Amino acid sequence: MTDHDPAFPLLRQAEREVREELCDADAAQAHLRDWPRLMVRCRLLTQPSPLAESWTQPGPGPVETVETPSEALERLHAELVAT
Repeated sequence: MTDHDPAFPLLRQAEREVREELCDADAAQAHLRDWPRLMVRCRLLTQPSPLAESWTQPGPGPVETVETPSEALERLHAELVAT
């Protein structure tokens, strides 16, 4: 194992980017605070939901474009609303 300096500027910058841009801890904490007041709706679907299908079914072939997480969520939301 190599030693590293946690105060090294590039490591500090990388950690900040992960915490602020990828994890969004503030939004996660707000969501957890709101959890008891959130309503869960269930409905029967005639086919697998796009979200479940994307996790369980193989795709048609190699992925040609890479979606960001927000793009994937927007696409899946649009597919769910359309069904």
